Amino acid sequence: MDNGKSKDGAESPERGAVAGAPSHFENKGVATVGVFLITEDDDPQSDPGARPQFCTGSSVTSPTKSIVITAAHCLSDNDRFKHLAFVPGWKPDPANPSRGTAPYGVFPIQQGKVYIDGRYLTLRAVPQSACRAWAA
Repeated sequence: MDNGKSKDGAESPERGAVAGAPSHFENKGVATVGVFLITEDDDPQSDPGARPQFCTGSSVTSPTKSIVITAAHCLSDNDRFKHLAFVPGWKPDPANPSRGTAPYGVFPIQQGKVYIDGRYLTLRAVPQSACRAWAA
């Protein structure tokens, strides 16, 4: 029988009552979602707002504090880029969405340190005609 108490004895809300509005939560930590920038020189810090951006990624806590996860297709052809950088908390410029600010800095991606799931590489090697057939 429902006596209006939860298992720990706390009062439960009245049946049919409307829950209160969700409270505002402000995370004071550094943003973990950001974008990748294509850089063409050795200084990714110089005017990062003018760099072409593509794909998003999320930084993940690790012992080295240097792991970013993104979709495999975003970095599978990274040989065509000399330099890549990750920008957490990227803020696009409302007047020009291709430009923005890097409030927490620009972190270069180390060449040779991009790891792609082998399953993606295997599927990517399948002829496109076969892929279209799978989707039919």
